[in-house]
Amino acid sequence: MIIHEPDCVNCPVEMGCLGSSCPYAKAAHYYCDECGNETDIYHFDGKELCLKCIKKLLDPVIDDYS
Repeated sequence: MIIHEPDCVNCPVEMGCLGSSCPYAKAAHYYCDECGNETDIYHFDGKELCLKCIKKLLDPVIDDYS
């Protein structure tokens, strides 16, 4: 899943806060639908999963063909 969260970097006072126009105001964070870890995600079987969870889903299939 993709969640947009604020990632404020505390801009210098002389620069001032850009508020909602700041690129860090709504940064995309990617979380696995299965384990919930924040990581790179891939679309697999209708879900957004990390490689570890995809491997877990594929292990029984691979074992059947071994």
